Amino acid sequence: MSSRQDRSGERPGTPAYRVPALERGLDVLELLAARAVPMTQADIARALGRSPGEVFRTLTALDGRGYLHRDPVSGAYALTLRLAELSRRHQPHEGLLRAAERPMRALMEETGESCHLSILHRGQLVVLAQEEGPARVRLSVAMGSTIWPRQAASGRVLLAALDPRERERALMDDPGWAPLNEPERESERARLTAIGERGHEAAWGETVAGVSDLSVLVGSPGAAPRAALAIAALPRDHDVWTAATLPLLHRRADEIVATAGLAGLDDSAGEG
Repeated sequence: MSSRQDRSGERPGTPAYRVPALERGLDVLELLAARAVPMTQADIARALGRSPGEVFRTLTALDGRGYLHRDPVSGAYALTLRLAELSRRHQPHEGLLRAAERPMRALMEETGESCHLSILHRGQLVVLAQEEGPARVRLSVAMGSTIWPRQAASGRVLLAALDPRERERALMDDPGWAPLNEPERESERARLTAIGERGHEAAWGETVAGVSDLSVLVGSPGAAPRAALAIAALPRDHDVWTAATLPLLHRRADEIVATAGLAGLDDSAGEG
């Protein structure tokens, strides 16, 4: 759960208007998405701490609208693809993804490695797209996966591109930020400032031993929208690989910016 939310699942400042039926439906959808396995009515009622009657009415409504499918043999409910279809239809970054498709494919062909595109969303780093490399053994990052931005090269690149006030708010949302003392926080701020000045971040063995991560900004500091283009690889020499790969990443990031028409946009234009 995001640190922006309290234990009830609501965000600070949310109006105290309650819609119980809607909340029950959302609870069911979120539970089935989190468990990722079919669940019976009894299982769902027990997990949510609700009465079987409440859950039955909710399940019937969601089944009738096509969001759930009930197995006729086991009686267990599972999510259908309806939510995924709604998400596909409402894709605020569709233009960015279209613009990135060809440059990412070219980058994969140039480097022989998988590459991925990420954004900041609701305080976390989210992988929007990936172009798989051709090698039999290759590194990949699951699309839609999330991580706190300080924990990844792409996340730090995007944090570094935020204005200071926005960056501080994002850092405060990170559950790993609160335990840091002030000298440690100042060190992290200085690290992000340096990343912003050079426009890229390189890391070795940060999340997986031996893996090199290299990420560059798609866009410019203070402009919107922003994304990060990255490659994760297993090179023999991290420094040599970084020096050879960085210009290719920058060139393809610039190509995405030009194709998407992002050049010259500032925050007054709003997030795209």
